[in-house]
Amino acid sequence: MIRSTRFGGFDFRDIRAMVVDDEMFSRNLIRQALVNIGCSHVETATDGMDAISTLTNATQSFDCIISDYRMPKMHGLELLKKIRGGLPGVARDTVFGILTSHSENEIVGVAFNLDVDFFVLKPPKVNTLRNRLNQAFTSNRLVKPPLNYDPIPCEPGTQVAIEDVHPFLKNLDADGNRQERPKKPVVVQTVDSVPVGAVVGRDVITSSGTQILGTGHKLTPELIDRLKDLAELDDNVRRISIEIPDSAG
Repeated sequence: MIRSTRFGGFDFRDIRAMVVDDEMFSRNLIRQALVNIGCSHVETATDGMDAISTLTNATQSFDCIISDYRMPKMHGLELLKKIRGGLPGVARDTVFGILTSHSENEIVGVAFNLDVDFFVLKPPKVNTLRNRLNQAFTSNRLVKPPLNYDPIPCEPGTQVAIEDVHPFLKNLDADGNRQERPKKPVVVQTVDSVPVGAVVGRDVITSSGTQILGTGHKLTPELIDRLKDLAELDDNVRRISIEIPDSAG
């Protein structure tokens, strides 16, 4: 499933947005920020369950959801997993942003594996929010089939095998045994300078120990954008190892 490119010109007046946060002050603050960048239709929900009720009963679909992480009944990661796994009447590739703080950087790996589109530090700045949405709506990122999201835990600190999250990273021989990928020379670069198409030379692991990208993964523009978001929250992701092309010696 590929995100619609109808936003290529970029007119935020066309966007139907939802803000999900259990704190009224925060909901109103983000709602006003969206209005300030031109969103003409913004609804709010108090938690994930409230959001699902609104989403599944809406007569028109929503283009983006911006959700807090910590909420009663259903937190932001659970809501994201529900959407990526499939909800009646809700597009699985709906743009989804997570509101977080520096103290919650343990969630970034889980959110990354659930194909979050962007992170925004609280309280969000209007220009930052505009830039994140611009990136998300002009991306042609693919979401994975629904069953790929089932094994991903929604609670920080729990682990899942990276090949279960990204099955195309499996490297198996004819008998189904895992083969070690030959190590190649690597160079360490900041996520701001890593080139599109570069190949990850060492596993990318968050400070909480969650592996988000495996060795050999090719970096797309969308992945680099999300790594840049992560780098604002997690120092472990600020610099990554990439393989030196064979032609470079």
